[in-house]
Amino acid sequence: MQIYLMRHAIAADLGDGPWKRDAERPLTKEGIRRTHRAAEGLVSAGVVFDAILSSPLVRARETAGIVAEVLEDATPSTRRGKAPGARGGEEHHGRAHGGDDRAAPAVLLTDALAPGLHLDELYRLVRRAAGLQKARQEPARPAAGGIAGHRTDRSAGTAGKERDAEHEARILLVGHEPDMGWLAAHLLGLPGGHSLPFKKGAIARIDLEQLPPVSPGRLVWMLTAPLAAKLGS
Repeated sequence: MQIYLMRHAIAADLGDGPWKRDAERPLTKEGIRRTHRAAEGLVSAGVVFDAILSSPLVRARETAGIVAEVLEDATPSTRRGKAPGARGGEEHHGRAHGGDDRAAPAVLLTDALAPGLHLDELYRLVRRAAGLQKARQEPARPAAGGIAGHRTDRSAGTAGKERDAEHEARILLVGHEPDMGWLAAHLLGLPGGHSLPFKKGAIARIDLEQLPPVSPGRLVWMLTAPLAAKLGS
């Protein structure tokens, strides 16, 4: 499973407009520009998402919306190049994982990514987004000559498909600091109290076997927005 953590881009201050609450603060023009360029850089490097989950706060959902828009607008010819973390000589043509032509995902807003982070709910939503929210539980059916209670080939195949789906899922989570930094450290198995600092608009990829994690994840790459933008140049 590929989990992408992204902090919202540069947002306006409370005194800079008519918004009265922190949750209403929108992205600045610079924040919008940087997010567009970063998303275009990621797409050009072959990065793609199966699902995008975002905090409902305006600055986060606008960041997520821009990423989704760039994915939607991108054509297969723009999604070519070496993805961050790819082995030498590997290239991605079309969407990541070779010719993936599924539509760009819509943005799912969730309070689980609002400031404070509700981890259990977030895990549930990520698994659902990856198509894993329900393990198909069928009563064991003995094959001809088999032993009752032993898993049949059919159930083994179902479990295998579920594991494959989990391993292949690519989920983007857009949220806030210090939550993103704490979540990254948590997924990487770092001791409590540790955090990875996320600048505004920064994004990181962490590979995991499953959620909740049963072993430390692997940090594949972490990019600031300007560095992500350079992937497209």
